[in-house]
Amino acid sequence: MTVQNNEPSQSIDKHVYRVDYRTRGVLRVLTIFMAGLIFMPTLRPTSTLDGLLMPRIVMALLAIWLWERAGRRVTLSETGIELAGWFSKRALRQDAIRGYRIETLGRAGGGSYYVIVPKKGRRMTLPLHLEMDDYWHSWMHQFRKLKT
Repeated sequence: MTVQNNEPSQSIDKHVYRVDYRTRGVLRVLTIFMAGLIFMPTLRPTSTLDGLLMPRIVMALLAIWLWERAGRRVTLSETGIELAGWFSKRALRQDAIRGYRIETLGRAGGGSYYVIVPKKGRRMTLPLHLEMDDYWHSWMHQFRKLKT
């Protein structure tokens, strides 16, 4: 017996944005370089783990964090926005968004990024150097631009 669903399919148009490929490449090369330093043998042979274990652990955590940041993606749809990475996923519905801000890193052109401000709760900071298109800008400009 076959059951047919006569309801129209609800396809939601989704647009996925990632960190710019050049920025991803730089971050990943830096991460690979850091991994090489982590596994590089020390110059003097020792039988104990002297003071090199903790810096290697910190460098490994930093390398994992950089690789994860390079792979984050933002998905825009008619219903809201989603920010996803390896360790987290966060979504906001459009009716829960109060507005957006554009913040910058440093004073001398360190890059700018979007911050989505919800009506309630904590803000959503989007990654630096996202590949954006006309749909991105039209989606963002339906909300109020807030002052920093």
